Amino acid sequence: MSISKTTFFYQPLIAQDDRLIRLPIEAWQQTMAQDLIQLLREQNADLSKIAPPLNQLALLDAYQNKNDHALILCDAQIKFWKMLSQKTGDKKYLCLTVQPWINIIRLDRWQNKVDNSASLYQELAPKNRSEPNSLSKHYELGLNFNAFCELNPKNLPIDLLNNVYWAEYGRQLFISGADLALQSHIQSGLNSALNNNLQQTLLELLFSYQSKIGKDEKVLLMLEKMNIPEHRRYWLHFKVMEMALHFKIGSSEAPDLSDKVYRTLISGNAIKRTGYGLYLLFEITKVFKQLALQEQEIHLLRIAKDLASELNDEVILFEIMYRQSELQLIRREEVLEKFQSSRYSFVRKKLNIAPLKPSEHSDTIVTAVRQLAELNFDGCLRTLENKFEPENQLIAA
Repeated sequence: MSISKTTFFYQPLIAQDDRLIRLPIEAWQQTMAQDLIQLLREQNADLSKIAPPLNQLALLDAYQNKNDHALILCDAQIKFWKMLSQKTGDKKYLCLTVQPWINIIRLDRWQNKVDNSASLYQELAPKNRSEPNSLSKHYELGLNFNAFCELNPKNLPIDLLNNVYWAEYGRQLFISGADLALQSHIQSGLNSALNNNLQQTLLELLFSYQSKIGKDEKVLLMLEKMNIPEHRRYWLHFKVMEMALHFKIGSSEAPDLSDKVYRTLISGNAIKRTGYGLYLLFEITKVFKQLALQEQEIHLLRIAKDLASELNDEVILFEIMYRQSELQLIRREEVLEKFQSSRYSFVRKKLNIAPLKPSEHSDTIVTAVRQLAELNFDGCLRTLENKFEPENQLIAA
């Protein structure tokens, strides 16, 4: 069996291990707000721990297509770290401005402001990290990205900048069809001293690009030379690619390869029960869909559905059930009934239902984070408590 070379598109599978599970938004907001409340109540709290809930709260607004709110939260967080650094005289807080700045770049990308996001991504390149950057110019921080990295002894900003520039920007170049820039990007990365995950990510991008331009046999030769042992990390990622390309060229080896991949997946040993494991399994079901291997796809969808339900990943669970309805395994009404209250804009758009009214939680969070940016810790705490712990306020009264 062969598939259409003009319609086949191999989407790279390798991503970061710490991929977030997309929980129902209101419950997720509640959890992050509670985390902030607990940190603000602590005496001598490590204020750097405020960063993860603040970043996730901005992300949740973006998931609801409330990009203006998300931008306000990112902007306020950067101002908070700047003010805290000035008040305490501790410059290490400035390195925490890098993550919300990257989130601002992502907001541009998600809104298809490709040229602007590309320009900002390029500032993250190693060769540009000693130069002035838009983050420092806009917020008057006076640091280049190398200086930001030197503020943190654990090198976390370096890892973040490398992952975002090499992997994330590389994917943007691949998807947008910027072929010349992509080739230069991949070659530069493969010639750099990057960690194994980024090396494999760029290699997979290279193979995907070469398949896109019709060099499938060349990719298969390189995959054969790699000869990754079955128990090693990334074996499954590249074996799925090998399987897909054999189908694409009409190879007689394709059925045996698909059977091997399928049996590996149903064994339960290859997929971790994590957000990344779920993402990987679901993305592989899409490859089986492209290859018209419907019987295997249906079984893998059932396995993925169980894992999505266990992890409470609302978005992937929705995508699985939507695909099951396309295959007439469940009724479309069942999908609509289960997800009609979802706050994810992606889900509502695909179901063709109107956006929900803005959550009061989101407005409260914007107010609280703006207070935080002014170092009004007590005001921020009261705002969050009044919305997220009203029963405690009644008891105290």
